Amino acid sequence: NVAPFVSRQLIQHLVMSNPPPDYVARISAVFENNGSGVRGDLRAVVRAILLDPAARTPSTDYETGGKLRDPVLLTTSVMRLVGARTDGYAFLRRISALGQVPFESPSVFNFYPPDYALPGGEGLQSPSQALMDLSTVYERHNLLYDWTYNGYNGRWDWNPLGDFPGSTGTQVDWTPWGRLAQTPERLLDTLDAIALEEDLTPEQRAAILESLRHRTNNDPLIQAEIQARQAIYLIVTSPQFQIDH
Repeated sequence: NVAPFVSRQLIQHLVMSNPPPDYVARISAVFENNGSGVRGDLRAVVRAILLDPAARTPSTDYETGGKLRDPVLLTTSVMRLVGARTDGYAFLRRISALGQVPFESPSVFNFYPPDYALPGGEGLQSPSQALMDLSTVYERHNLLYDWTYNGYNGRWDWNPLGDFPGSTGTQVDWTPWGRLAQTPERLLDTLDAIALEEDLTPEQRAAILESLRHRTNNDPLIQAEIQARQAIYLIVTSPQFQIDH
């Protein structure tokens, strides 16, 4: 039972919450024998998981093909997307409200059970969804709003820690995004490519472009940066970004 148990949980963490049995079987076979007669070679197992056709084939099935991003993975992905420079303390200041503080799992069984059933999912599992409730759903969106649309340098959770020597806080240079947003269609093309793997629907694109037209400012450069931050906020709160594929 060891090979399928370990293989399935690794797939759940790395690729999808509901791996098909044949996917688990292929990875279990690698666990039993890495090709050189070695059992339990986790390097070979992880390579097989990530290179398996089930992981490499693009999927638009947002019920079974993917996994909800953990709070830690969601927030780090957003920081990387916007090009933040951070000492990391912004995460500790905000992420506890999402139910997942690194290295502080409430038990040895992680932050959530691997077999957590998706409410109303007709047998589907969504382990990280166990952290989602009415409070954390709102906090997730509030955090994403604060770190994108409301992401001005010097905001409270991005400030350096005054009592911690060497703390630098968090900074984001929105200027390149503002230049890109001077052509809104090009901005969305870029975000679609680097954040959504070109999964943005025509309806979503049209809705975002329409919303940007209502964000105006007397200074065209400031207006462009505001529009860029709003577009990023709408992208990172979309199903395509929140569900990792």
